[in-house]
Amino acid sequence: MTSRATPPRDWFMPRLLLLFASLLILTGCMPRLASYGDSPPGEPFVEPAPRGTAESLERDRLLTYIKKRNPWIKADAANRIADGILRWSGQLSLDARLVAALIATESSFNPKATSRVGAMGLGQLMPATAKDLGVADAYDIEQNLRGTARYLDWLLRNWQTHPQGREYALASYNWGIGHMKRQVAAGETLTSAQQNYVRKILTHYENL
Repeated sequence: MTSRATPPRDWFMPRLLLLFASLLILTGCMPRLASYGDSPPGEPFVEPAPRGTAESLERDRLLTYIKKRNPWIKADAANRIADGILRWSGQLSLDARLVAALIATESSFNPKATSRVGAMGLGQLMPATAKDLGVADAYDIEQNLRGTARYLDWLLRNWQTHPQGREYALASYNWGIGHMKRQVAAGETLTSAQQNYVRKILTHYENL
């Protein structure tokens, strides 16, 4: 019986280090993004219902609305915002008018907007939410639009079986989905403040 040669000890170490580095890269690229991925943590995947496409909003019309809401915006930024809204809405099969209306309400299309409580950028993402969405710089137009669209998409899918799903998804954007779920569980309807917030978004929606 012949014995197999044992590889030298220094043969293992480079390969172990390479495997460890690969695992770090893979996990580092996906930090908690499952929170806003195909389905909420602990829940089965739910096929999203069609909600319109980017074609539901013309670029020129959107660009005009951006400049109307934010007269001080530079042409380059306005163009990047319009293109980003249409691109991410199209990729996620979101209604581009709804994404634009949400951003108009949250920041009036000001990429540098900051709220009193620390919400940042176009979609007014809170620091923890931005981190979960993989947004490293919430004041970067592209990153913020991507995060905002993904977050809205996730909320809409969470509420898609509710009779007022769109309204509750929009309210959840501002009040948090946990708060809104508890509110529904307690048999409570939207408060006047929540109704006013949703109404502002839908007014922009109708005007776009």
